Amino acid sequence: GLAGYRKLFPREAAVHLDGSIAYMRSPNTPAILRKYLPDARLIFIMRPPIDRFISSYYFARQRYEIAPTVSLDAFWAQARN
Repeated sequence: GLAGYRKLFPREAAVHLDGSIAYMRSPNTPAILRKYLPDARLIFIMRPPIDRFISSYYFARQRYEIAPTVSLDAFWAQARN
C-alpha cells in the first residue's frame, strides 16, 4: 500500500525517482496518483520493446527465476501465454 511505498523514500526531497513499472499497468494507477500525489510530475522513459524483453530475460536468469537452460525463444513462448 501507500505507507509501504512511502517507506522506500525515507527523506523529504524535491524529487523522487522510481524505476519500477509493474504498477503502471493497472488502470487504477492514474486515479491513485491524482488522489495522493496531485502535484506529481511524471517522466516515462520508454525502451524499445525487444530490448526490454531481452533485458527481462537476462534479469530473470540472473535472479534464478528461470533455469539457465531456458532459451530466449522458450522465454518468449512462455511470456506470450
